[in-house]
Amino acid sequence: MGSDGIFDNLYTPDVEFCLNRFLTKSGTDLSSVQHTANCLSTLAEIKSYDPNYESPFAVEAKAHGKRFKGGKEDDITVIVA
Repeated sequence: MGSDGIFDNLYTPDVEFCLNRFLTKSGTDLSSVQHTANCLSTLAEIKSYDPNYESPFAVEAKAHGKRFKGGKEDDITVIVA
């Protein structure tokens, strides 16, 4: 589960990268869940500050005739369970 700060800045492959990197098919432990949450929140934060990043928010804004470029600085909350 994530706030708009996650999904305004990350595409599905970004989320999958963090999930695949830290969660295993053989099971999860508290450490791997925490690492996954850290990966998602850190990646979203980094991309939110990038003025040249073609974020999901920027793409959607352009589709609605708005001028927006870069990541979207916003609250970033993620829960991995």
